[in-house]
Amino acid sequence: MNKTLLLFVAIPLSVVGFTLLWFGGDGLLVNIDDKLKVFDISEVEKNGVGSARFVEIKKGIALGAYTYTVDDLEKINNVYFPLGSEQTIIDMYQNKVDKIKINVLIQDKKPDPNCLKTKSCISFGEINVRGVTRRRIDYETRKAIERLNDELIEVADDLVIVEDNTEPHSVGRNIIMILVGMMFVATLVFAIIKNLEPTTD
Repeated sequence: MNKTLLLFVAIPLSVVGFTLLWFGGDGLLVNIDDKLKVFDISEVEKNGVGSARFVEIKKGIALGAYTYTVDDLEKINNVYFPLGSEQTIIDMYQNKVDKIKINVLIQDKKPDPNCLKTKSCISFGEINVRGVTRRRIDYETRKAIERLNDELIEVADDLVIVEDNTEPHSVGRNIIMILVGMMFVATLVFAIIKNLEPTTD
């Protein structure tokens, strides 16, 4: 195979490989301590969730604001909304603070695609959320945070992001992701080595 073509193929494969390595490695970190940890929302607002990766947060209230992303068919595929305590709601409506500080962001990965029409993108009243916390903030999530971070809302630096209704992946799945990721990255290493070899006339 032509050396340039080999490198051209290897680069996108390596990007996929590094992504698989990240998610597989992060998944194994979750597996190390995958016991469900339960928190009250007021506790999370004060102290966060520490190193916990699989959590249930109780007595939370959606703060009203939300944002979303769409897929290639322009259907909603993710809804992001801040979760707060009853005291946060009271402070907001009594104007006790200049800005509402968001400590918990929920990512609903399976929303109703028609929730804008039915006005059901977020739940009202007290809710419990359960899922795996995020360590990596991807581009879409970062943009969602930027859209929420306005004159009335301030996103905390130690923001806790929870993927609602998710469970830790199995150890086997995470190991497979790592192995496949290593294979893809190896193609880039091989391509670089081949391109460094002197050409013979």
